Amino acid sequence: MDSEVGLQKVEPDLHDDPSSVARKRFRKATLMVIINNRISRKIEENEDTSHMLTFEVFHEMEDDDNNGNESTVLTFNKHYFKSQKEAKLTSEVKSILRRPMRTAEELKTALTGLQTLSSFTEYPLHLQEKLVRVAYLFSLPSNRVIIRQGHRAETFYFLIHGTAIESSVERDSTTGEDRVHLKRVLRKGDCFGDSAMLYGTNRTTTITSNSSCELLFIDKDDFLEIFLMVDKLTNEPAHVAFTKSLPFMEGWPVEKLVEHPEFCLAHFYRKDEVIVSDSNNSKWMYIIKSGSCRVELTVNRGPRYIKKKKTKADRYMYLASKGMRAYSKVDHRWKNKFEFLTQKDDGKHEEGITAALPQHKKKVLVQIDELFSKDVFGLAMLCEELRIIDTEMPSLQLISKGAECILLQKQFFLQYLSSDHKKALKTLIKPYPDLEDIQNHVRDHLNWKLFKEKTVMDIITSKKH
Repeated sequence: MDSEVGLQKVEPDLHDDPSSVARKRFRKATLMVIINNRISRKIEENEDTSHMLTFEVFHEMEDDDNNGNESTVLTFNKHYFKSQKEAKLTSEVKSILRRPMRTAEELKTALTGLQTLSSFTEYPLHLQEKLVRVAYLFSLPSNRVIIRQGHRAETFYFLIHGTAIESSVERDSTTGEDRVHLKRVLRKGDCFGDSAMLYGTNRTTTITSNSSCELLFIDKDDFLEIFLMVDKLTNEPAHVAFTKSLPFMEGWPVEKLVEHPEFCLAHFYRKDEVIVSDSNNSKWMYIIKSGSCRVELTVNRGPRYIKKKKTKADRYMYLASKGMRAYSKVDHRWKNKFEFLTQKDDGKHEEGITAALPQHKKKVLVQIDELFSKDVFGLAMLCEELRIIDTEMPSLQLISKGAECILLQKQFFLQYLSSDHKKALKTLIKPYPDLEDIQNHVRDHLNWKLFKEKTVMDIITSKKH
């Protein structure tokens, strides 16, 4: 408010002497300098809040949403208003990371400084030590392309400072014209570019600096050498040696993996990173070397809901589940939030108290398994394709909880799979249940939960009367 008062237009008074007018104008100019100085200082202290999306970018995101295209970018990002608690890299650490040659002490200092980078610290310590040896720091001005869609993948990046925008060019199915879709905004601590290098594919998106950026980059040769490290004694990659200890690899010629390294890869997946989005369309098997992963599935909570007239006992049960007294006043805004259903064997519905579900939540994410060291994801799906097992498995997702994984291509594995080995796999595989069984289990779980609540309320109300 003070700035608005101070910035009011100075109208010279006819009775003012020239020295008074000059003093007022000097005061206004001085105030402008002070305000600009404060703004500049705030921008430097809060780098993220100084690089919000322009209206043009925001408007394009809105258009994508209106056309039914899914967007991973939030129009409201809480990080814009979050206090800046993360420490920045010191000038000493930056200087070390810009040098081609580093001493052991300098590497230790750089490793300590990089602990402020969230995506870097997710890697195991032995990988962090290898990454800091080959990582180099460089600066980039705004509006510069970091990686371009369609180009060959040669570099892996960590974003140290600034922001960048990820986008892709896709053809509009109706107009046939190419259109740019904004995917997400990258900020300090994010990393990108590893997937295309790992699988040997071209870039699928373009990433452009949205402000002046500092990036840590690792080239492809160093990246693959770190993750596909070779044992000096046996001259065999460590991840290939690990596969020899797996039961399902007994009798399979493991030496073929050394001859064809492109069919057996190793990689570390960060926490909550989606490794496989659709197990039925994945070309790879994933072996957990260290860490853990979770297997998830999205299912419907149940069939179409049928309304049931609520009884007094239902009202008591609902109030008790919310921690309210049974005889307190009811908030009628909740009147139509819940509906009840049962299902007969013939598929028809009838009224009854079997499940209380919010009408607006029709799907639920179910974790059906957790994988640890030496567990395999994708082998059961491969056995289903070969008719080794009869179970028809649903499409599953594999989510990392921070895991080192070995990737083995399914077709290459099949190429050297003998008939005796196929029979042995049948005894090793534990298939996942089919989709209908999982949905029934979810519904039974919800029904049982409601039944327990209703039983407790029936006992309470019967004792009161």
